Amino acid sequence: MCLKLKKLRLENIRSHKNTEIEFREGTTVFTGRTGSGKSSILMGVQYALFGSDSGINNYSMLRRGKSKGKIELEFEEGDGVYNIVRGLKRSGNNITVDVSNMAILKDGTPLPLIGRANDLNEKVLDILNYPKDIKARELFEITSYTKQDEIRALIELKPEKRQEHIDKILQLAKYKTTWENMKDVVSYFDSKLGEDKARLENLEKNKEELVEYQAKAHEIKEKIISGEKEIERLKEHYNKIIFEVRQLSENLEVHLKKRRQSDELRGKVLNIESDIKIISKQIEILEKRKDSLELKQKEFDSTEDPEVLQERYAELSGIFGAISSQLEKNKSDLKKLKEIGAGTCPTCKQEITNEHISSVELEYSKVISALSLDMSDKERDIKEIKDNIQISKQAREINESLEKVMFNLKERIENKKLKSEELEKLEAETEISSLDCSDYEKIKKELDEKQVVEKEVFSMLESHKKVNLVLRTELNEINSRLVKKEEEIRGIEDKKEALIKHENALITLQRLREDIRNIREIVRRNFLEDFRQEFQKKFEEIRKFDDDYTVDVKSDYEPVAFVSGGEEVPISSMSGGEKTSVALAYRLALSDLAAQISSIRQSEILILDEPTVGFDTEDIKVLPEALNNIKTIPQIIIVTHEEELKSAADYKFKVDKFEGMSRVEDITS
Repeated sequence: MCLKLKKLRLENIRSHKNTEIEFREGTTVFTGRTGSGKSSILMGVQYALFGSDSGINNYSMLRRGKSKGKIELEFEEGDGVYNIVRGLKRSGNNITVDVSNMAILKDGTPLPLIGRANDLNEKVLDILNYPKDIKARELFEITSYTKQDEIRALIELKPEKRQEHIDKILQLAKYKTTWENMKDVVSYFDSKLGEDKARLENLEKNKEELVEYQAKAHEIKEKIISGEKEIERLKEHYNKIIFEVRQLSENLEVHLKKRRQSDELRGKVLNIESDIKIISKQIEILEKRKDSLELKQKEFDSTEDPEVLQERYAELSGIFGAISSQLEKNKSDLKKLKEIGAGTCPTCKQEITNEHISSVELEYSKVISALSLDMSDKERDIKEIKDNIQISKQAREINESLEKVMFNLKERIENKKLKSEELEKLEAETEISSLDCSDYEKIKKELDEKQVVEKEVFSMLESHKKVNLVLRTELNEINSRLVKKEEEIRGIEDKKEALIKHENALITLQRLREDIRNIREIVRRNFLEDFRQEFQKKFEEIRKFDDDYTVDVKSDYEPVAFVSGGEEVPISSMSGGEKTSVALAYRLALSDLAAQISSIRQSEILILDEPTVGFDTEDIKVLPEALNNIKTIPQIIIVTHEEELKSAADYKFKVDKFEGMSRVEDITS
């Protein structure tokens, strides 16, 4: 990787509203107070290169209160100049990648993108030649980007932590993963080999089982053939019974129709017999009624004509009425005469006296008495005539009733005669029909018996079919076992030679797995030797071949120093400047070797974010000289709040913040 930064533009990114910075070869130092926005510049570079894979989330990048933001980074890599554009936008409470403001250009020509952030990330990895099986951010931080407090941290770590960190750089975890994965492969081959050996050992047993299967298959075939013959016989028998049942059913249906007709005739006979009984009973009642009415008729033979009696009754009623009216008039005249008392009599025009009144009263009394007697006689005659009229009416009713009875009697007798004739005819038909139905019960019994036999034969037929089906299923299973057993025997015989190859392959895999387990130590040893040389070279470059000390690395990666006489000097006892040189050389050596391990070119950029954290005054004073002595890295970018580091700079920028907005000023003189 020969990445070199050329230009960075931040638009609404963190505290930067609109910042543009031009990078050149040499050492560039950004100074400013804590919180001024210096580290945001480095975050912008890292986010432009790797997006969300940089470990920086979108929420921490977009400037507060802004709906959109953008990072543009221009850099050199290989033979091209590239421009990366990454946009951010606010959507409700979320901040997402603005795919409409995302691009990558080479020498001013846009490269094709699908429109996803991941697509852009993959393009960058291809440009930087980063392997696909490692995290890009981690490789970038190991080879090019040193975070706060990391320069001295490596040499001051506890041995196990330092070992873990360097193993990660060496990517030794993949060897362990491969070793663990190969366990399943070895187990699989071992299991298969065991199975093959077991098959070889059981070859004779398998052949014996094959003979048994063949004998069993032959036995089942014989049973199936015998069963099929019995099924055919039962089918013929069953079809014959079905034919007989059908004929009997048809014959029975004919007889059943005749029986229904006979039953209908018998029903009619019974109905007519019942009707004749009813008619006979009615005739008997009518004859008794006739006799009774004839006796009563004889009692009324001397009765006068009702019309004559009615005329006499009317005549007497009129006479009786006239007498009654005369009687009432005389009574009324006598009453009036008594009431007058004196004066002229209205009847005879004589003077009214007591003697006159007595005379008139006597005369009226005689008339009234005679009229009363006459009324009594007439009343008696009227009653007699009324009784005779009633008797005459009864005689007429008896005659009318007798006439009706005689009519009904005649009608019933005629009806009985007709019914009797019809009965005689039906009885003759019934007798003939009964003769036709005489075989019904016999046919019915025979049909029932045949149907029972039909069910039994059908049950036997189905049972034999089921048995044959089971036998066929069993035969198929036996045949399947035969085929498998034959294939297994052939396979075992074919695998006799392959077994030896498998045994050799298993031994090879086991040895390879063991070698992979040991390869981590081999890689560590090889790395340690390369690391020693690179560490010494970087230290000499920084110290300018200072003869006071030489450096080395122990087997656990702990850096050590030696005085000219060969005496070991603990790093902790060295001066601040010396320790800084050791730490910087250690860090740069690791960076170069990490690039080699990842099959990328050595980094041509070194980014230091607050490298003096944890340094004392003496350490800070010597750091600029150490940085100026590094000639193998063309571009060094430093972010610091220490003014002393300006002396190491070829290009100086001052970062401050005013009203919440960062400002970057080029103060290179």
